Amino acid sequence: MTRVDFYVTKDNAPQFAFTTACRITEKAFHAGHRVHIHMNSEIDCEKLDSLLWTFRDRSFIPHEVSPIPIADCPVTISSEKSPEMTSGHTDFLVNMSHQILENFKQFQRIAEIVDNQPESIHAGRERYRFYRDNGLNPQHHEVSST
Repeated sequence: MTRVDFYVTKDNAPQFAFTTACRITEKAFHAGHRVHIHMNSEIDCEKLDSLLWTFRDRSFIPHEVSPIPIADCPVTISSEKSPEMTSGHTDFLVNMSHQILENFKQFQRIAEIVDNQPESIHAGRERYRFYRDNGLNPQHHEVSST
């Protein structure tokens, strides 16, 4: 069964949700997961792409901005509404978008990042209800910079 965790950021800095996604991705990567990060827009993809190279001095997370999994790349970033996924290739989803991927059940783990902006909070609540209504038991975590 898919495990869903909601990470609700309490920090007002706009970059904090992106940094939270980087930390979760780093942890998943080091645990051996193949990760797909789903974004709202191409601009957000570019921001996260840059941040993954710089958010920690000693961190390296090999990644590509691509709507499809790349065989030798453990982390992909995309804003495609229904990215093509190869079953078994990608097992961890970091969702920073306001939508639910149609193929959400293919992932073993889903990390939903919700920042403290009203539209993000509303969309996060809708996604939480959706998962719950589909038989999953989403967990809630508050994340702050302190």
